[in-house]
Amino acid sequence: MFKPFLHPILAVFLFAAIPIISSAQKNDTLKTYPEICVLVDNDAFTLNKDLDHYYTTGIYLGYKKPARDRSIGHYSTKTQKQITLQMRMFTPIYIGMTDPAYMDRPFAAVLSLAYKHSFYFSIPLYFGIGAEAGWIGPSNRISGMQELLHDVFRMQKALGWKFQINDAPIFNIYLDAARGISTGRQSDIIFESHLAAGNLFTFFRQEVLFRIGKLQAINNSMHYGASIKSNELSDKTNEIYFFAGPGIEGVVHNGSIEGNLIGKKSIYTEKAFPFVYKFRMGFMMQRRTYSFGVVYHWLTKETIWARNHQYVGILFTQKLNTKHD
Repeated sequence: MFKPFLHPILAVFLFAAIPIISSAQKNDTLKTYPEICVLVDNDAFTLNKDLDHYYTTGIYLGYKKPARDRSIGHYSTKTQKQITLQMRMFTPIYIGMTDPAYMDRPFAAVLSLAYKHSFYFSIPLYFGIGAEAGWIGPSNRISGMQELLHDVFRMQKALGWKFQINDAPIFNIYLDAARGISTGRQSDIIFESHLAAGNLFTFFRQEVLFRIGKLQAINNSMHYGASIKSNELSDKTNEIYFFAGPGIEGVVHNGSIEGNLIGKKSIYTEKAFPFVYKFRMGFMMQRRTYSFGVVYHWLTKETIWARNHQYVGILFTQKLNTKHD
């Protein structure tokens, strides 16, 4: 069923992976800067008071540290390491439900720690490999965050958390690749591929991204967190652009819907829809010490009973130790 979509995805990963597995040697580097980053996803940011469901909240607190440059094959390559604390909440269409017979997906709460190693090539090519480990279920206490926020802002109470996905450890690995197929200073087109495998998510996703504005190439762009050297930053705006693009995701397993593969079976689960179509658009800006972005996400239903969903992500990063030498 997924075979027609595998060829372009594997082609991008193969193109990215061949130089990575080649021999590498260290290069001299310019001064580099670590970075802290905060990403908050929430359907409330759409300003639609009726939206409070599905992937309803995501909070990501990260720290990035540039690693040593390498010469990989014929290409010079920047590398970067990142560690991120991740908190995600999922709910059914109506959070006041107390009967699973009327729900379209389970409640679920995920707390995890993720690590990622990114490679930025001297050609318009990006490659990332990462892993995530954590816990899904009541014991991580993430559901209490939603209950507290709803009490503070006098929003509808979420009454169905007793039917959330049961306790289980999670482990996932991720591969990401991006290749510029039409590059320019004012506009470009980027071909993205993503693979995930594990007991939380197993999927493959293909996306095409169109950008317009004041741009940097993939290996220097904030879109992939690539501006990490002193010669890539200035006191002026380095990047400011709009972007949009469609995508398709083939879902093999979604543990937040289908339940845990390890541990006690959950009280209520649903079958994940095999294909999810996605669209995103947004605005990004980067200056010397910080960057800012707002991204709107729209996606089709994730279970047979669910509806389409939308949410907005707000990103802020701050570089450290960026005083002029």
